[in-house]
Amino acid sequence: TEKAVLGQYAEAVEHFEAGFAAVAGQVDQGVLLHILEAETVDENGVSVDNAALTSAGGSGVLQVTAFSGFSGAIVKIQHSSDNSNWVDLITFTTVASAPTAERKTVSSTVNRYLRYSIDVTGSGSITFLVGFARG
Repeated sequence: TEKAVLGQYAEAVEHFEAGFAAVAGQVDQGVLLHILEAETVDENGVSVDNAALTSAGGSGVLQVTAFSGFSGAIVKIQHSSDNSNWVDLITFTTVASAPTAERKTVSSTVNRYLRYSIDVTGSGSITFLVGFARG
């Protein structure tokens, strides 16, 4: 239902803000590229359109609340100028346990479109959140 979806969104925003606060002692306002939920396979997320590129960099956050079975998981934030050809913007430290969180910054241009990408090794489950705030 719409109410349930809005509730999930509100919870995800709360976790997103908590992730930035826990990792960096601050809160950045940004977009969620992956809400806090479990994944079990390699995946490229749905793109988020910012309508234009920005030139002031930004910060990405990864928050992992559960991790089991896999020997590792590599989570990235990718950007694109055309929503077709993707380039890595941020590569987080390989996840091997939970809970964990990491915040990374970039000072370069951030293209119009953003998405997350995850590459897992083995079989298992990882529950995580990924967000990005433009500078």
